[in-house]
Amino acid sequence: EVDRDAEIRQITVKGNSRFTGAVLVQLNGYYRDELDLPANLEGVLVLQVQRGSPAQRIGLRPGDVIRSLNGERNLTLDRFQELVGEGARGWRLTIQRGNRVINSFVSG
Repeated sequence: EVDRDAEIRQITVKGNSRFTGAVLVQLNGYYRDELDLPANLEGVLVLQVQRGSPAQRIGLRPGDVIRSLNGERNLTLDRFQELVGEGARGWRLTIQRGNRVINSFVSG
């Protein structure tokens, strides 16, 4: 049974970032069930992407799960924010989109 009323913290990435405009949450059992994702999938879920935002331009879509960022797997929302806040010359992303796994590189 999934608690639909559990408090779910979401963040909207702001500032000077390639991820600006993405609304993100920690992937949890509720979203795994809603989106029919594997029970063992971990990461940060993209809930929304603002039209015309940097996040849209790098190809993020609602429903994407960011499985790893610059080699760090099992990302938490807090760790994602730390990594993005540190800045980088580029980002190596592993994204789960439905049944597909997408590996990409985005310049910083």
